[in-house]
Amino acid sequence: MNLLLNHFAGLLLTVAIVFSSTPDLQAQTAKGSSAQQSQRTSSGPDINALSTAAAQIVTPVSTGSGSIFVIEDMPFVFTNRHVVQGHTNIEVHTLHDIFEPARPTYKASLLMYSMEYDFAVYVISTDMQGNAVSAEQVRLGAHRNWLALEPLELPEMDYEINRGEPISILSFPGIGDNELVYSQGIVSSVKYEEIQGQRLPEWIRTNAEFSPGSSGGIALDKDGLFIGLPTYVRTEQDTGGRLGSILSIQLIAAVMQAEDIYTSWDYIHGDSGIEHGLALNINGEPHFGTHRLRAGFTPDPPHRADHRRRLG
Repeated sequence: MNLLLNHFAGLLLTVAIVFSSTPDLQAQTAKGSSAQQSQRTSSGPDINALSTAAAQIVTPVSTGSGSIFVIEDMPFVFTNRHVVQGHTNIEVHTLHDIFEPARPTYKASLLMYSMEYDFAVYVISTDMQGNAVSAEQVRLGAHRNWLALEPLELPEMDYEINRGEPISILSFPGIGDNELVYSQGIVSSVKYEEIQGQRLPEWIRTNAEFSPGSSGGIALDKDGLFIGLPTYVRTEQDTGGRLGSILSIQLIAAVMQAEDIYTSWDYIHGDSGIEHGLALNINGEPHFGTHRLRAGFTPDPPHRADHRRRLG
């Protein structure tokens, strides 16, 4: 690992800020979120305040969503891997006014990503003119009309979320004209996975609306805790049914702590990329298949009835 990654590995006690539940780290989180706590009401979190942590991710070929974290002395951006795959450097667009579209604000460079799980982490390095950006400037909003960053709070590692609980999404869908869009729904189901001997939520399913461009955004529980990244939607063609899937932040933290991570997109084009289905295997055996179509479908030819759609 390079020096920056070594430094980040040390900071995982703070990306796990609350994951490990140590008192001093909890105190750091409580200090950073005092404004958020004071603004909460019985009806839930202050969405306008939390909107300051939302980011629109822009690459030369696509846009998506992300979230900004300042961990100790470094500003990071979390998003889905499929939003940024192949791009070492990205643009981070943010709100300069909570009721206006996002504007170009920062440039960020790749720190790490997971092959197996769909997330990536970048480090904010400069403003759009190439001037170095400090963590304090990101906190204070120096590059966006002093719209200060509201810290996102993370759940503890043993946090559980249940069917029927309210959930909300903050993201930049393509249909939103670069505006931050808020939607609500409930938890429909939760799929668990075992990571390092821990049973953790992997996918949180929801009926909350999100669409292409929402990938990598912010999913919040009823108390405003950041619980994961909106990643894909599965639709059913005949009935129009939709079910969104959110990659759990608890699983992301566990994978990062396990160091099951990569630091260069070069791995995508090698054996690891082939193994994880992220690259073509030019030496593999050819596969052929046939389909018989009959007349009468509307539309014709038929569409696959059940499909996943990534939202980058």
